[in-house]
Order: sequence, then structure tokens, then C-alpha cells
Amino acid sequence: MADPSAPVPPLGDPLSPEATAAIAAFAAEDPIPLSDLLKSLKVDVERLWRLPRWNDESGGGEPGVADPGDQPPQSDRDERDTVLGDALLALREEPAGGALLALHVWNLCAEEWEHTYRFDRMLGTLRAFADLWDRDRRDAGDPDTRAAGDAGAALALLQILEIDAESAMCRGDLPRQAAAAADTLRAGEELLSASAAMSGRFAPLRAYFQALAQARIAYYRALCGAVGSAAEALRGRLDPLADGIRALARAERSDELSPIERSELRAHRFSLERIAAAADEEWLTVDRAEVTFVIPFGLNGRPPMEVVEALRGMDGPPVIAGVQGRAIRQSFQLDDVWAGADYLERRFEGAAVELPPVRLRHLDGAPIAEFTAELRLSQLGNHYLRLDSEVRDADPHEMQMALFRAEHGHGRIAVECGGRTWDRLADFAADFQAGVARRLSGQGEVTARPGRYQVLVALHELSAGTGPGAPARERRPVTSGGDLLGLFGAQALLHPVANGIGSVCDWSRYAVDASQLLHDVRKRGDLVAATENTTVIALFGSPSFMIGTYRTLAEFVGSLDGLFSAWHDRLASHHPRVTHLVGETTDERSVEALGAYSERLHVEQLLLHDFATETRSVLSLIHSPNLVTSPTDAAALSVLLRAAEVEQLELDFATKLRELLSDRIEVRIDAMATKLQQRFEADRVRQERFNRGVVDALLAAIAVFGAAGVVQILQAAGLTQPAFAAWAVAAILVMAAVCSVAVFRWSRSAATPDE
Repeated sequence: MADPSAPVPPLGDPLSPEATAAIAAFAAEDPIPLSDLLKSLKVDVERLWRLPRWNDESGGGEPGVADPGDQPPQSDRDERDTVLGDALLALREEPAGGALLALHVWNLCAEEWEHTYRFDRMLGTLRAFADLWDRDRRDAGDPDTRAAGDAGAALALLQILEIDAESAMCRGDLPRQAAAAADTLRAGEELLSASAAMSGRFAPLRAYFQALAQARIAYYRALCGAVGSAAEALRGRLDPLADGIRALARAERSDELSPIERSELRAHRFSLERIAAAADEEWLTVDRAEVTFVIPFGLNGRPPMEVVEALRGMDGPPVIAGVQGRAIRQSFQLDDVWAGADYLERRFEGAAVELPPVRLRHLDGAPIAEFTAELRLSQLGNHYLRLDSEVRDADPHEMQMALFRAEHGHGRIAVECGGRTWDRLADFAADFQAGVARRLSGQGEVTARPGRYQVLVALHELSAGTGPGAPARERRPVTSGGDLLGLFGAQALLHPVANGIGSVCDWSRYAVDASQLLHDVRKRGDLVAATENTTVIALFGSPSFMIGTYRTLAEFVGSLDGLFSAWHDRLASHHPRVTHLVGETTDERSVEALGAYSERLHVEQLLLHDFATETRSVLSLIHSPNLVTSPTDAAALSVLLRAAEVEQLELDFATKLRELLSDRIEVRIDAMATKLQQRFEADRVRQERFNRGVVDALLAAIAVFGAAGVVQILQAAGLTQPAFAAWAVAAILVMAAVCSVAVFRWSRSAATPDE
């Protein structure tokens, strides 16, 4: 970086009028003129636009998913280096060209940041720009242009740290988030210093960089105080909380910040104010709980029973997604409540693979959590990855993050299993499910279709104490669902897992939906919260084996989404064939062509009917009271199925199947049947006309041949010449032919006057 202690003397041309106008528009939140300017200078702005997009598929690899270790696919790195390198080369002769490119890249990443928690491609783009500028800065035309480019690189590094700070918030460790915010604050100060190295020659650009830097300094100074005070508050030291709230309120009033930035600080302030207001309330502590992630998926390409038997028949534990299994279990480890079956002897059963432990660590190696892991392949098709861990002495903030671990929006960490590492638990699960499909692919391809995960929380021991961080000796046991609902922090447990973290301690303002609470499910005082992606089980006073039985019911319900995902995928595979068949034309004048087309429609209809029968059979078993042996457990399962809105999943699937089967194929089949019947009837009538014409023609010929009797009479009377007989025969034959044809044509035309 250039030494910012004193501005260098101006050299070279000032900013062009077009650049000056573009910077002014950019400062007014209109980035189009800058993009147009870069395009006029031969920069490929379309390829630049694609670089940070999480869902861009022009590069290699899966959109938005980096290789293990946060190493992006090689083709992505090459694309970034090529596009940004070409852009810097095209701008080499433009005053402050590197800085103009930096602003454009910064804005592209800022726009994308508003839409995703998948930061890999944004971070890669920003790092690539900073590295390429550092490599090429010596080639800048003059000191001012070099200083402007240095400020642009400082802006890119600042945005990297801003993203890291948000990622730290989505990891849930408040001290680490405070450290990340402090690093970002220092980067803002470095940007301010770097921008001061430009002379008045680039005054509009310098002013904009300084305004950006001052806004970031104000924002992150307030955030540092807020996060630090929240961390102290959760330890029981509430005094700094007031300072954090005041710092946020002061920054909110700053004209330097954008409305978006002020809204973010406001969200932080609201959360801290709620914590401060609850200082004298009783707070929840989870002394001991089990947290189980059920990550379901379905498989298409092989039937469920065949998949289970394939796993049971393996010689040893398979290697899946690079992870060596530890053991194959020939059946699930389930309570005997699942010994029920239908008349086909089907039940919730299957084979499993015990996996190495899954360990979650911070990027500095500090442990976060450890899960026992198991892959379960079910005879019904509701396969899932099961991750189980124990939580002890957790406050509401820690419980929120314990439930958040499987979200795609979770901050980057190290997820270790069997010698491999992933960036997020969601990445591990997706990779593992795809690995299962690859391992089971034989003569035909097997594909995995992921479902929505479900978090099961079995609460074993809870306590309550006044204020946050109350020591164990000052806490009392929680003994009922009503007691739990009255505690501050219970909302962190009873609210569904959000797709992202909106502010520091945003759990403090969660609202609990009373309609998702099931009271007195076993005994008076019991409570179950069944939300969109969580099931929290608080069976107070029940032994652990009874809690375990209820957990298996919730686990079964949570695994069903993968089954529906696979069914929807199979339905989608039929859709293009049905669309093609329904839109196909055929020779409607040909009975053979119509018959062949109708046969193809009937075959597709039969496949869909078989599929519908298969799904109805499974759904019938799921709702059957015979699936479990105990009537009370069957009733509990029915309640959980309703709470999970499985009936709505069934309705959505049945609607799509009916649209494809009844509304498309059967309508087309009925139309073809009508046309085929009409063609058969037309052919019958045509054949009858032909036959009638032939008979009439023959009768006409016979009538003509009757003229031979007249010839005989003339011959007998001696009134004929020697050649008369020959001529008479010829004349009779000609008359017979003419009359036959005339009568045949008249007969057909008379039968069909419309023709």
C-alpha cells in the first residue's frame, strides 16, 4: 500500500468528465453510469456481473458451493482471474481505472449480499481483485492512480471483513463476533487513511471513498460495543448493556449511514433493549437436552426395498462421499412400538450405516459440537441422515445456535467427518446424500432428492433463575410446560429455526405461535412444540425411555419430507414425456396411426397409475393405526402428522399427479378414443358404400347381358349378317362395362350426397 502520510503531487490527467459524472451518480446510488463507462472502456461488465452470483452456473461446480476447505472450483478461480485481469488491463490508461473497477466490483458484491448467505463467490471475487491489484499496482500510470487503486483494494478487503463479521454472527459465538467487528472497524480506518493519499486531482473519488470509510467506522464502532455488551450481559454483567444500546442509537442518527445500515443497527438495538427489559425476569437454562438433526432424502432409480437389501448385502461398511463407514446395521435401532405392520407385512424398518463422529469446530480449531452420525435407508423410502448430540448448561443464545447448525445460512466453520472437512453442516449433508446415490448406482443411475431437515429437541432437565447467567445454585427446576412458557428465553426453543440470523441475540424478540404448541400430550403439564422445522419435546416427570419413544415418532414424521421430494422428482420426470405426447400430432385419417398413438398414451397412463397406486399404498400405511403397536402411540403419531401438515404435502402431491394424469393424459386419451371411433365408423360406412356399389354394378351388368336374348331372336329370324354376332357381343360387353361403372358411381354418390 502507498504511504498515506502525505498526498503525492498530482501527475497526469484528472478524472474524465464521464468518470466524474459516473462517480457522482454512484454516490447518489445509481451504479448504471459507472457500468456504462466501464463498458465503453472495453470492460466485459456482463462477465463481471456473474462473478459474485451464488446461483451462476456458467462456471464449474455446483452453484454457490465451494470445495472443502473453502477452495472454489478451479474453473471459478480461473474465470475470476481472467475477467478481473482483463478489466484491469483495459483500464490501465484510464486515470484511476483500478479504483473505478473496485467501486463496480464492490457494488456488485453488495447487491448480491442482500440476497444470500452463500458468501463464497463474493469473497472469491473480492480477494481476486485485491490480489490482482497488488500484483499489477506497479504498472499504474502515476502515483495518484496507484493511490486510488490502493484505496480500491482497501475497500475490497474491508468488504471481505464485513462479510466475515456477518458470518461470525451466523456462527453464534459473541466474543468471536466482537473480534470480527473490531477487525472490520480497523479496516474502515485503513480505507480512510488510504483514500487520503489521493491528491485533489481525484477529489470526487477521494471524497466518496472517505464517505464510505467514515460510514463503516461509525457502523462498526457501534456494533463492537453492542456485541461486546451482549456477550457480557449473557454472562450476567448487565451494566455495559446500556452503553451498547446508546452507541447503537447514536449511530442510527448518523447521516453518514444508509437507510439499510440504520435498519440493521435498529434491529440490534431492539434485541438488546428486550434483553435489558428482561433483566429481572426468570431466564431459562437448558441443563441437559438431546438435539437430533433428521436430514431426510429420497432416492429415485431403485425401489426402497431393493436399496435396503443392497446395503444389507454389502461385504463391509461402504465408503460414502469419501467417508469410511464404521458398521452396517441390518435393522434400525427402534423401540418395539414399531413392530406393527400392514397386511403386506410392511413397516418402518430398514438398514443403517454407523458413521464416524461429526465434529464441528471454529476456524481456529476450537470445538463447537460433536454428533454421533448414522445413515438410515428405509423400506418405505423415507431415508435420512441422523445426527445426534447432547447439550448441557446452555443459555437461550446457545440453544438458538444449537438448533441453527444445519441451516445453509450458518457461518463458515469446519465440519469434520472421517478425515474430510466441509464448510457447513448443510454442505456435509448434501454431499453425503449425493454420495449415497452414487454408491447405490448400478446398471441405472440413482439420484438423491433432499428434503427439509427437522430438529428434534428432547428436554430432560431445565432450570430457571433471575436474569441471565444465574449460577446453578440460584436456579430452580422447571416442572411443567406452563412453567417453561413463562420463562424468558423459551422462545429460542419454541420458535422455528430461521434461515438466517437477523441481529445479535435476535431470539430475544421471537414470538411463540400458540397454535404450534401441543399441551398435555402424555401427562398433565407435558408440552410439545411442533413447528415447520423443529419438534421440541418436554415430557416433564416422564422417564427417559418414554421420552425416547415419543422421539422416534417425531423422527419418523421428520423423515417424510425426503419421501415426498423423491415422489415430486419422479412426477417431474413424467412431465416432459406427457407434455410431448399430449402435444404430438398424428395422421388422424389412419386407423393404424391413431391406434399406435393411443397405445403410447395408454402406456404412460398405466405407468402413472402404477405410481399413484404405489404412493397411495405408502400413505395408507403411514396413516394406518397398525403402523405402531400401541393405540396411544398411534394417536400421538396422528397428532404429530397433523402438526407437521403432512396432509398438505399429500394434497399438493395428489393435485400435481391429478393434473398430469387426469387433466392431460386422460383428456387426450378420451379425445383419441373419440377420433378412433369416428374413424372406425367412417371406414365401415365407406366399406358398405363400396360393397353396395359393387353389387349394383354387377346387377347392371347382368341386366345388359340380358340383351343377348334379343340377338338370339334376330339370329333365329335370319335377320343378321355374318359378322353380326361378333359385333353384337362387343356391343354388349361395352354396354355392360359402361353401365356397371355408371351405376357404381351413382350408387356411391347417392349414398353420400354430402360428398
